[in-house]
This record gives sequence, structure tokens and C-alpha cells, in this order.
Amino acid sequence: MKLTQSRFRLLAASALLVPLTFSSLGIAVAADKGGIDVSVTIPETSTSKQEFKVTDAQFRWGLNKESTSGAFAPGTCNFLSAGVAGDAKFSREWAKKDGFYAQKSGQVRIEKPNAAGKWVVDSWENKCLDKDGRKVGTSFNEPGTGAQIVIEGGTGVINSGKKTASIKWKGSFTSALYNGMTYWSATDPELTVANGKGSLTATLSGYGTDREDTSRWSPLAPQRVVIATLPSVNLGDKGIVTDPAYKEVPVEDTGSPQVRTGNTWGAFPQAFVDFQEKSGQGSYWYSTGGSRDIAKISSTLYISYTPENPVLAVPPPGESISDSGLTGSDSGSFIDPPTDEENSVLDKFGTSVGDRSVLDSGLTPGVLEPEETALSSDPLSTLLASATTSAVGAANWLGGSLIPEAIELARDYQDWLLWSVAGLLGLTALSWVGFRKGWLALPFKLQKTNK
Repeated sequence: MKLTQSRFRLLAASALLVPLTFSSLGIAVAADKGGIDVSVTIPETSTSKQEFKVTDAQFRWGLNKESTSGAFAPGTCNFLSAGVAGDAKFSREWAKKDGFYAQKSGQVRIEKPNAAGKWVVDSWENKCLDKDGRKVGTSFNEPGTGAQIVIEGGTGVINSGKKTASIKWKGSFTSALYNGMTYWSATDPELTVANGKGSLTATLSGYGTDREDTSRWSPLAPQRVVIATLPSVNLGDKGIVTDPAYKEVPVEDTGSPQVRTGNTWGAFPQAFVDFQEKSGQGSYWYSTGGSRDIAKISSTLYISYTPENPVLAVPPPGESISDSGLTGSDSGSFIDPPTDEENSVLDKFGTSVGDRSVLDSGLTPGVLEPEETALSSDPLSTLLASATTSAVGAANWLGGSLIPEAIELARDYQDWLLWSVAGLLGLTALSWVGFRKGWLALPFKLQKTNK
């Protein structure tokens, strides 16, 4: 075959350039009658290149909304603390001087949103307040403070190609209910993922008590358990955002029967619930048919490969929780929550009734101070609202088990007593208004005396 000069030059240039430029990419060059055909084959990236190590992974989790909401004992709340809390010796509310609460401990800190939409470190004084400074309550749509446990320094290996991961953290956190009347701690959480499914384990410790017998107080042997099951884990570019299993998860052999109706029933892992039965918190981690069941659902877990590039840079927008599928009362709670009627009164007139003081000898009632009692400018409405809120607070206090033994005798007569007091206050208020309006008159005249 006879080649023209231009065609010869093209073939010669191709022969020199192609091997130098594309040989490492596996390019095949062929010549035929029509010229030069080039086919490019790029080898697949090895799965080993999708594997990388993390040396400062960030752990962020709020457990659930109930863990940072108001508690049913007047003036108390549930909160998170960094580190392992010390021994309170008996079931009681924490005091600042105890030193049990910590906003930071090693690589662990407790953060929550502020009014500007930024993460801030929580504090003893603000642990029961939301981003707007409102004291969290117990109504069915209470979202809590939004506080979360943050642990940094996680180390491990991620392989997105094989859908596997393993990250360990060093540090502890504590979940305290009713201002610390019952609490437990988790140490050294570890994430394990295989085939896109995972689990979170930790060593649990704490103290065993009972709402029916708060004199019972004993250290619980540390136990390594699964605290969250992760049915779907996507190993993203920046980290992991996943919802632990809860809805429609059954648990067996619990202190109170699990309610398996409605669209919010479920539970934390079985081993975790078994441990909480010993701590006195069992029913806070599975559905019991109470008005706060929806708040028990596990919160989203956030894991960032580096804290400088977090998967949750700013707090999620505040939200309330709905009351769909909620019935009954939380009969297995550490302290029995209010009935539906009491809840409706609390929602209408105010959700808290002041604090109680803690003495060395046990719990004593303090002054009942309703946060919100005035519904209108009418003095009768104001007085009745105040009386109703105080009555409900007294009913909750007398009805709980964390009370001095001297009060036990009053429990059988609490309804009669409270209704009598409320009726007396109502008649007094009505009489006062009647005299002011001229509807009532005294049977005698008051005489003025001259000084």
C-alpha cells in the first residue's frame, strides 16, 4: 500500500505520542483503512482506596427527647451530664455542691442550642432551660432542651466500598432523671458497622433504686451492652447521620408491660432496657402507653469523621412533638405522671409548681409557686387558677413515692383534703367579689371610730 506524505506523518506522530501519553491507562491503538481508532479502558478503583482511618471522629447524640425534658416531680427535670456521676448514697435530687454534674469531662461535653441558633456548652444553672430560657415541662408536645452528648477523639477505620466501619471513643456521660433521683452512666462508646447495618455499644454503670422503695440504693455492676441498634448506616463523605431503631421494636420481661399499639410504640435494645430495669428507669426506654411515649423515641445519631467538618454544624430547628397515638398513663414511671385531667389543667394554668428542697434526712416540700396562673384580669379567675395549679402540684407531690414516711397517712385522704381546700378558696373568692360588686351585704353595719 502506498502512503501519502501527510498520512505517513500522522502515523509516525501517533506512534510516538500514544505510548508516551496513554500507555499507563491501558489504551489500545489500531490503524485501519479509515485512520486511527483509540479505545480507553480505565481500571476500577480498588476498594482499598475507599478505606481510610479516622483519628478525631466526633460523636453527637441526645438519646431521646425525654432525656432533656421536664420531670413529673414538681420543679425537676431530666438532663445530661459529662463524665461518670458520683454516689449520691440514696435517691435524692442533686445539689451543685455535690459535684456530680459536669458540663465537660475529658473529651466529653454537653452542648445545646442557644437563641442565636448556635451550639453552646450547657451549665448547671441552665440545664432545665431551653434555648429561649423557658423551663422545660411535661406536656405531650414538649421538645426538651435539645441538649446533646458530644465526644471527640474517636479513632477507627471506615471502608465505604465494603460498607464497614469501626470507631471507638474514650469518655463517659451520665443521664439523670428527676434532678438526679435516678441516674446511670455510659463509658467508651463504640460504633461497629457491617454491610450497612450497625450497633453502638458502651459500658453502663449506675445505681439501683425503686420508685416504690427509694431507700433501696446499690451500685450496679458495669456491663457492656448495645445501647443503640442502627438498621441503616450510610457512610457519607463527611460522616454518618442515622436513626437508631425504636419504632415497633419489642422488649420482653420488663417491669411494666410494653404497649404495642399506636404509631409510636417501640423500645431501645433489649439489653439496654434490662439494665435500666435495675436502675429504676426501665419504662423510660420503651412504650408504656403514657402521654410521653412519643418522647421516648431515640434521637438521631450524628458522627463526623472530623470535628472541623461536622455533619451537623448548627442545631436543627426547634420542633414540638405530636400527640398522635397516645393513650393512657405512664404506670411504670419512676414517679407516676399526672392523669389526663391533671395534664389538661397543667397545660391550661401552667406546667410547673416551684422547686422542692433536699435535706440530709430526705425530701421535704417547698413553697408552691405557679409559673402562670392569671388567665384574665378578673380576680376570681386568677385566684381559682392559682388554687387549681397548687392543688395539682400538691396532688403530684402527695401521690409520688419519693416522700417522707410521715406523709403516707395523708395519701388516703388527699382527694378529700384537696377538694375541700379548693372549694373553700373558691367560696372565699366568690364572697370577696360579691361584696365588692354589692351582691352581698353584711347583716350589721360597721361604725367608724373617731381618733
